[in-house]
Amino acid sequence: MAKTVYETSDGKIHDSIGTALIHQNILDMPTSSAPSVSLADNVRANGFQRHKYSNGDYYEGNLVAGYPSGKGKMVKTNGQTYDGEWAYISSKSGSYPHGKGTYTFPSGGIIEGDFYEDDPVKGKKTFANGNVYEGDFIGWEPHGKGKMTYASGQIYEGDWVNGKFHGKGKKILANGNVYEGDFADGLANGKGKMITKSGAVYEGDFANDKPNGKGKSTSADGTVREGTWKDGKLVG
Repeated sequence: MAKTVYETSDGKIHDSIGTALIHQNILDMPTSSAPSVSLADNVRANGFQRHKYSNGDYYEGNLVAGYPSGKGKMVKTNGQTYDGEWAYISSKSGSYPHGKGTYTFPSGGIIEGDFYEDDPVKGKKTFANGNVYEGDFIGWEPHGKGKMTYASGQIYEGDWVNGKFHGKGKKILANGNVYEGDFADGLANGKGKMITKSGAVYEGDFANDKPNGKGKSTSADGTVREGTWKDGKLVG
């Protein structure tokens, strides 16, 4: 079945199984520049076609044996579009975005890059709020290596797991502070180094985005404080 993918206002991607097979329910839609194929003939359709489906979705592009294949554009009734390469996936008994392409969402979000059986695997996601992510995807979420540039000015580059900073990475905050080191569940957790805009440096253990555990702080004037930290404060 064809998958419907949609973006909510928070910029997250969701998917659900659509109600119509991509290769079913083709209605005649005569045009002056391209042939149209009736439902009875759709299994034999080949070459460039323009079709409107019974659910209102519209496809324009190449067909092979009635299935989108090669270059084509799908415009869905919800305002979502996909423009790019398609392939028939035998294990799913249908045609899906597969190869280079661009998804555009009604909210204003855009994903462009490489798709595999309808899912992005590498590319660029521009969010409606101005954030931009470039890198690897799994299941429509940043996953693997990638860089997010936020509209606020913050930048994160490094490892991602299920849409969160996780692994090794570098975060440049909007205020000019820079953290480089370990992340877990979207926060600085583990070993890392923070350099503030003023020139102060902390190097050591972090938990929940703050110095926690053993660490050493060197202020811009050279003052050194070393020991045990809790929630950003030296306690021992």
